[in-house]
Amino acid sequence: MAMLGTRYHISISNDIRNDTVPLSVRCKSKTEDLGMRTLFPGGVYFFSTKIDFFRTRLYFCFNVWGQKSRYIEAFKATRDEKRDNSTWVNEYPW
Repeated sequence: MAMLGTRYHISISNDIRNDTVPLSVRCKSKTEDLGMRTLFPGGVYFFSTKIDFFRTRLYFCFNVWGQKSRYIEAFKATRDEKRDNSTWVNEYPW
């Protein structure tokens, strides 16, 4: 389990190959809106956060690619505090 205040670094990348359609990403927590980002193929968006005292920190991202969209949980304190802050990948096909 991570110590309170451990900083976690989140990266979201557009690894969609052979396409010129950008991936639009908007990440938010309950109290913070990180804004919309446009990721062209090969583009990466980074942000970081810490585990809060009650371990309720949650960032979700709404992703749009062409006519397709979906939400992902980019960071969830109760899930991610068990990780060692090394890289893990959550891939999903469009």
